[in-house]
Order: sequence, then C-alpha cells, then structure tokens
Amino acid sequence: MQLNVEQRDAPGAWFTIAEAVKDRELAQRTSAAVLGALGTRPAVARLDVHTDYGRVITPDALDAEDRLERLLKLRRRRGTTVDVDLSDAAQADLLRRYLAWSINVDIYDKHDGLIANFHDCAYTIIMRLPPEGVSQLAADL
Repeated sequence: MQLNVEQRDAPGAWFTIAEAVKDRELAQRTSAAVLGALGTRPAVARLDVHTDYGRVITPDALDAEDRLERLLKLRRRRGTTVDVDLSDAAQADLLRRYLAWSINVDIYDKHDGLIANFHDCAYTIIMRLPPEGVSQLAADL
C-alpha cells in the first residue's frame, strides 16, 4: 500500500491513501491502523450511516449500523449523518466497528479541526498525522 505525503497551507502534513483500499478486510485493517495513528486527538466523528457494501457487511458492522441508526432517531435527526462523541467509549466503539463501511466519515479534533476523512467506504483516506503517528501507521500497514 502506498502512503502519499501532501503538504498543505496549514501546519503539519496531510497523508493520503488514495484509491487503494478495495478489499473489505483490508479496508477494516487500514481504517483501524489510521484511527490508531491519529492517537488521542480525535474528539468527534461525523458518520454517514449508509454503506455501499450491504451485501457483504459483517455482522459486527451491521450491528454498529443498527445502533447508529437508533442514535439518529434518538436525536431526531433527518438524513443519514450522525455525530459520534469519541470521549464516550460506547460511541467510539461504534465508530471503530463501522468506519470502513460508511460512505463518508469526517473526524475532528477538540478544536473542530478536520484531522481525517474516510471516503467511499475507506477507498480513499486523508489524514493529518502527528510525527509519531506517521511511524506507527507505517509499521501497522
């Protein structure tokens, strides 16, 4: 898998895993590795509770999808997008289990800055990593 580095105007480097993750098992492993490399910075994730892989979704991810849909209903939200509080262990677990299956996930730090985007069921992943996260991700991939 190729990890590309792209420097943008903001401080820190943006890393991209672009159009590389097609296999669902690889998508799950890669998503978990990226989430780990982000460290403790993630505060909120905004997930689309929709997948393009409904025919092959794992039972664990399907359970997470059901729970996320219930969270949407409890919050009386229209559409398919739900915010998940990553300081809540149960909600963080839902993100971990559904991350590679969602059509779009944005992860924000505590300052509302975007630090990662998982697009099209983790087909393309863009992330801003701290230096220690770069070496961790390289080792995990």
